[in-house]
Amino acid sequence: MNPSDIEALWRSPHNQPSPEDIDLAHSRLVVTLRRRQRGFVIQMACAFVWLVLITGGLAYVVLWPDGAKAAPSFSREWAVLLLLALPWLAALSFVRQNRRGLTLRSDPEVSISASLRAMIAQSHQSLRRMRSILWLHLISVPVLALCISQIHDAGKARPHELISMITVLAVIIALSVTGIFIGMARRRGEVRRLESLLQNYDL
Repeated sequence: MNPSDIEALWRSPHNQPSPEDIDLAHSRLVVTLRRRQRGFVIQMACAFVWLVLITGGLAYVVLWPDGAKAAPSFSREWAVLLLLALPWLAALSFVRQNRRGLTLRSDPEVSISASLRAMIAQSHQSLRRMRSILWLHLISVPVLALCISQIHDAGKARPHELISMITVLAVIIALSVTGIFIGMARRRGEVRRLESLLQNYDL
């Protein structure tokens, strides 16, 4: 059940939902909280798998270079290490924030009021992650430009390959940023609805 369903029930024409309806709404809200938490765990697990694969692939190329290809020289191509460190730091920060949020968050099973507060806290935490990802994109742009410059200076990419690389990266970043802005707008609307429900509930 999403916040709109909760709001529809709470603002029903009868304005006096039965205890059974309240219990059902409460249980569905708890299920939604748990589903979103599982979704976060799955997303972070996928992110860490990709980061481990990319880091492992880079380490393999450095430790066991292919004789036909030039191995990365971090004295000249150090920007790739910075580019790789950024998502690692962000992912670890997200996990830490989530664990701290779970500790501070009220128990959603206590009451429907506690469930609403927990969902509001969860939504605010999601907004903070989205803002952090936007900053990560902003910081990554000059680092990406530096990486491309270092690759070009090392003679590992031709001009037309650089143009293709820049175009692909620009499209990916633009789509990602657009998706984040859309997600933030939806989550802000959800927070407003939940806070309104909680305020009416506490009256």
